[in-house]
Amino acid sequence: MKYEEMVTFVADETGLSRDAAEESIVATLNVLAERVTASEVRDLLAQLPKALQSRVQIPPQPTSFTLDEFIGRVEGIVPTDDNASAATRVRASFAVLTDAVNAGEMRDITAQLSDDYAEFLGRAQPEAPGVAAQIIGVVRATVNRSADAVRNTVGVTTDLSATTLHRVGTTASRVPDVVAHTLRRAGVIGAQKIERVADVAEDAADSLEQSAERAESRFDEETRAG
Repeated sequence: MKYEEMVTFVADETGLSRDAAEESIVATLNVLAERVTASEVRDLLAQLPKALQSRVQIPPQPTSFTLDEFIGRVEGIVPTDDNASAATRVRASFAVLTDAVNAGEMRDITAQLSDDYAEFLGRAQPEAPGVAAQIIGVVRATVNRSADAVRNTVGVTTDLSATTLHRVGTTASRVPDVVAHTLRRAGVIGAQKIERVADVAEDAADSLEQSAERAESRFDEETRAG
């Protein structure tokens, strides 16, 4: 993700000016650099635009503090104004970081943070009232169907190599986790986006289910022909 895209994202999520959004990202990164190990901060910065890398100070040793303290430290750098609280700034900044770097790096970062950071990092499933909750339920059901369909295909295609069987099984097991992560991200970047993300996830799950059914049908035809 480009630097301008990151700033625009935070500005849109918080209602801040571009300058204030930029300050929020920089402040969040600097406080995060105080909270996790220096090596992990360097790994994180390596995936971020140079305009951010040069503005983050890396302490030699991390300091343990809670999410509330984290927010307080950010507020000490960029005081709260009428447009967005420090918590809103931190939430949006964490969200854009999650989009800007790969999933493995964010897992390494979050592994060093305590459970009270979960809501801001997308580790906890957000509550989704009303229609959104129903949509998530539909997606989960579809995902389970698609995964089962793939597993059934694995069960009948005994002529496939062990490597191929492993690939198919791995794909099936990944689907629920991928969709769950996507829905958690939707909650982090804004509950109003859950429905849109769920629609896309449901389409993807349906597509996988259909592909599995076609594969099983093709195998049956080839078996009869043989």
